[in-house]
Amino acid sequence: MGVKELPSLLSGTLLGWSWLSITLDPITQTRSSSEAFLRDAFEKTDNLLVYKCTLAKKVLFEKGVAVGVVLEGDGLQYSIAAKREVIISAGVMRSPQMLMVSGIGPRETLESLGIEIISDRPGVGQNMWDNVLVGPTYEVGVTTHNSLTDPAVLARAVEQYNKNRTGILTNVGGDVAGFERLGKDMLKPATYQSLRDSFPEDWPDIEYLVLDAYFGVGADSRVILVPVAWHSPIHYKTYTDQLHSLGYDTVSERLPSCDSRNPEIQSVAGDAEFVREKLLMPLINVGKEIVIIMHSYSGGPGAMAAKGLNFAERRATGRRGGVVGLIFIAAFVAQEGQTLTSGSGGKLSPWVIEFPNGQMGVRDPREIFYNDVPNAIASQAIDNLRYQARPTAFTPCGPPAWAERFYDGRRAFAYTSLDNAIPPVAQAAMLQASGVQWQVQTFATGHSPFLSQPKELTAWTNRQIERFQSVGANIAIAKE
Repeated sequence: MGVKELPSLLSGTLLGWSWLSITLDPITQTRSSSEAFLRDAFEKTDNLLVYKCTLAKKVLFEKGVAVGVVLEGDGLQYSIAAKREVIISAGVMRSPQMLMVSGIGPRETLESLGIEIISDRPGVGQNMWDNVLVGPTYEVGVTTHNSLTDPAVLARAVEQYNKNRTGILTNVGGDVAGFERLGKDMLKPATYQSLRDSFPEDWPDIEYLVLDAYFGVGADSRVILVPVAWHSPIHYKTYTDQLHSLGYDTVSERLPSCDSRNPEIQSVAGDAEFVREKLLMPLINVGKEIVIIMHSYSGGPGAMAAKGLNFAERRATGRRGGVVGLIFIAAFVAQEGQTLTSGSGGKLSPWVIEFPNGQMGVRDPREIFYNDVPNAIASQAIDNLRYQARPTAFTPCGPPAWAERFYDGRRAFAYTSLDNAIPPVAQAAMLQASGVQWQVQTFATGHSPFLSQPKELTAWTNRQIERFQSVGANIAIAKE
């Protein structure tokens, strides 16, 4: 790349690359920021006091001089006095914020918020530059941290580290960084001149972070969850909230066949069209990379909706975005031409109630859907059930996306061994009849692991999405 090597990035010179300085004990192969500087400070000084779980609210001033800090912790607000000075070291966001709430900043902003002005400083809280983050990824023929997405590999690595302090876990995963100042030939004239006018001569334009794992761009990823028959997104809220806490932006809507005013016109194909046109295409058309999660009935319309939208096909024709992985949670693996009653001789399950108006209900949903779910949660879930249109059980499925070779290594199935809605033997039969390989995980749950074991299901889902990243084609699905 032509970027020169530096002895260190701590020397005051940034234009170049260097191995990073890591806080790592070379003998024990352990690292801890608190051990690195706090313990040493505690041992060498007697005037360091750390307030844990405490928020600094503002700096106190007398006659323009900082004399203390207002703190909040354990439900109390109090102040401490400074004998000499107050040092603010709260990072790029919190430091200017602390100054402004304390009365140091642009007069107009402070007055609009009713903050007493200590010093009118127009530059405080300004000039924040929003950097573009790009994560190109390349396959390599060596073992990287991506291998740890395989539970067996991770278990061996943990054992190796705990036993001998050796192996991949002794490496932090990012050893090298660098900075470069771009030339005129790499930038538009106006951009080049703007950068030169705004920053010192030795200020870099671009930073390189070398990581041995898929990185990607978080804003390009989405998780689409397709609800099962009789169910709505509210049933999956605990699960989707936990996915969101891991950084996944999850989108879900109730299918047209659920709680329909016109059940007689509903079909599997109609639900598939809804998923495709209302959930998938609006995101794919703006370059988003999608993982689809399907539960029970929605395996039929969900797989139909994804047909022809895989990331590789779209990229081959110069289009951005696409579906990059499929996750089935005790879901129907239906083949083209099959109905959802094909496996039962064209008959509905005994627990399905048929109504004259074309709707279907569920006999004893507590036992069928929620047999292992805590009572309070099950009761709420039952209250939120809606009628399901009968035609969806008898209209045929179209070609499924899961049959496409692209999804080799990118199709996963949560097998629920205590399921009363789709019995385990039926789940196994569908997987075998599919003729393709699935990443199968057994959950000792009923039909709704998102309610009975949401943490375990979320962790497994996260591992599958991370695994999709490591399977060929240089695809990166990142957390936001």
